[in-house]
Amino acid sequence: MQTMLLPMIAAALILVVGGTIGIILLTRYVLKPGWLRTVLRLAGVVGLVALVGGVTLSLSGVQSAQAQQTAVPTTPQETMVVSLGTLTQTLGATGSLEPANQQVLTFSTNAPVTQVLVSLGDTVQAGDVLAVVDDTDLQANLRDAQITQAQAQASLNALVAPPSEIDIQIAEASVQSAQASLYSASNTAPSANDIEIERLQLELAKNSLYQSQLNRDMSANNSGRAQLNQAASDTLTAASLEQSAGNITQAQMEYENVLSEGPNAGSLASANAQFISAQAQLDQLLNGPTESELRQAQISVETALLTVQSAEDALEDVQLVAPFDGVIADMNLTAGTLPGSDAITLVDVKNYTIDVSVDEKDVTQISVGQKVEIAVSAIPDAQVTGTITHIDVAPTISGQLVTYVTEVTLDPTDVELRPGMSVVATIVLDELNDVIVIPNRFLKADETTGQTLVTVQTAAGEYTDVVVTVGEATSSESQIVNGLQIGQTIALMPTVTTTTQSGFTLFGGGALPGAGGGPPAGFQGGGGQGRPPGG
Repeated sequence: MQTMLLPMIAAALILVVGGTIGIILLTRYVLKPGWLRTVLRLAGVVGLVALVGGVTLSLSGVQSAQAQQTAVPTTPQETMVVSLGTLTQTLGATGSLEPANQQVLTFSTNAPVTQVLVSLGDTVQAGDVLAVVDDTDLQANLRDAQITQAQAQASLNALVAPPSEIDIQIAEASVQSAQASLYSASNTAPSANDIEIERLQLELAKNSLYQSQLNRDMSANNSGRAQLNQAASDTLTAASLEQSAGNITQAQMEYENVLSEGPNAGSLASANAQFISAQAQLDQLLNGPTESELRQAQISVETALLTVQSAEDALEDVQLVAPFDGVIADMNLTAGTLPGSDAITLVDVKNYTIDVSVDEKDVTQISVGQKVEIAVSAIPDAQVTGTITHIDVAPTISGQLVTYVTEVTLDPTDVELRPGMSVVATIVLDELNDVIVIPNRFLKADETTGQTLVTVQTAAGEYTDVVVTVGEATSSESQIVNGLQIGQTIALMPTVTTTTQSGFTLFGGGALPGAGGGPPAGFQGGGGQGRPPGG
């Protein structure tokens, strides 16, 4: 204001002085009538006096305006007493609620549905039966498996059980009987009597041939027989000789066979096999099963047990049971039809998680187990908290943006939450306890030195600015490391607007720009940058 008035006053002064001098010169050297010169001189004097008065009044107005500008109001807009507090540094991210557990339930048995016990939207508890299918075939399979298992177990028990006396006696009798049969079979060769009989049969055949030859010779020497009978006799004699020769050949062969014949091969082999089997059975009773036989019997029992277990599991699957507490979100079941692959969808509406994306420059500041404050957009007053339960190792890359998906599990709450609700997750990065913390609106910056100032009330009740050192800071609060004492009263002075008598507007008092909602530009802080939710 002062810089604007001075040039105006100087210009007016030059004009008036110059005009007065001109009038004096004009009246002195040019104008002849004395009365006219007198009048003009009086006018010049009056103008000079008016100029001096105007300059005096202007300077007085400037001084008055300056006095109004430097007068700072003494009533602060807001005050607070400096005390110890906690500065919480946070990182915000947005996301939506996802059920912690959502599962599509289905039957593993392809059988018709007999009962549907729930409806869409029903609330169920873990262990509740939701639907049932027909189990006729499965019951039959279980019975067959149980019978097979019992048989395998009985065989194993018999194998490992010690033999009884009666079993041993029976086995020994079987061995003795087999031995007798073997002995009998080995004695089936021809005896000496059999050989002598065959030799005598051979001698008789030879004697028969000899007798036939004698008869032939006697017939040839009988000259007194009739010629007709002679021809017939010769024919008979020749036939008898031929038959006798054949009988000798047959008897010779039978005699030789008897001499070379041993025991009956078929009878001997059968008797030997019977003996070996009987002896093996007796040895098994006395020595117990071999390791291979025992293992084979055990495998049979184990296989049968697995079959029974499989049949029992299949029978349990005829009931669709809720694995956790939840709400029926979807259902595709109708009694009398075969179930599909997505029979019932069960959603846990009591436990939720949030997947948020954390920038690569911030992910090193978070860890599993950190606390998280949850702001639910649809329920502004809800007090919901959570904990970081997982941080992806692999990043998610979208163009130049690199983020890491972080899972936040909500703590139990009575707030009625729903899947898909939008939330803002505020991750607590660090907490500074027992430090001087003041709102950023009490801070202001000295535009000349760049120092950070705070207005403090003195003991005399006046207000003065002091230099402070700022440590960690957030978007709303700052830690004061130096410059303030506990118990001091700090003030936020209002901005005052006044109007001078000349019509110019002057501003004075209050915090400098930047002292309202955050740290002033250029303040000297000690690091630690807070971020608003969602940033």
